[in-house]
Amino acid sequence: MERALVVRPDFPKGRRIVIVSDIHGNLPFFLRLMEKVRLTPRDILVLDGDILEKGRQSLELMRYVMALSRTHTVWPVCGNLDGLVYRFFETDELDERFFSFYLPRHPESCLRQMAREGGFEQLDDLPKLRRDLVRAFPEEHAWLASLPTILETEHLLLVHGGVPSLEQLARHPLQPRHPRRRPPHELGAEDRLHRRGLRAED
Repeated sequence: MERALVVRPDFPKGRRIVIVSDIHGNLPFFLRLMEKVRLTPRDILVLDGDILEKGRQSLELMRYVMALSRTHTVWPVCGNLDGLVYRFFETDELDERFFSFYLPRHPESCLRQMAREGGFEQLDDLPKLRRDLVRAFPEEHAWLASLPTILETEHLLLVHGGVPSLEQLARHPLQPRHPRRRPPHELGAEDRLHRRGLRAED
């Protein structure tokens, strides 16, 4: 079964919460949007999934968000496409059933952007491509591993997708909720990767 990472962040009262989803690798759009909402370090920015893929600047956008997290409070949530990129780093389970067809048809994929930057883009040997990506992009890999599936606060439930009801969510044996989890920008690379070891069955 798929695993879910549930985090309970502390959103202090009085701070504006800005929620954006489905940026899909469009860095110019994201920059214009942040300018339009006049994002400040006092705001809480939630990126509610599908930050990556489809657009041509997925890798640039990922790094911009990583940098923004050092000066602002940013809570990125893992969307299905962000999870897709992460799964390629982690396992060969989908190589034959999915990635062997997907990657040749999507030169804009974040995975191929990384491979081009690293100078080792090839699609004939996906296990080798995976090893090259893991070796060349440890910070990006760690950031992907840190992304929670669900953010739950006293008044908000933030997930890329949905659940039928809070009652049904409560019946799922998800990861035990932590009273306070540090945002990704406060974690080191090893801590971020370790988070995935704390997941529980969905």
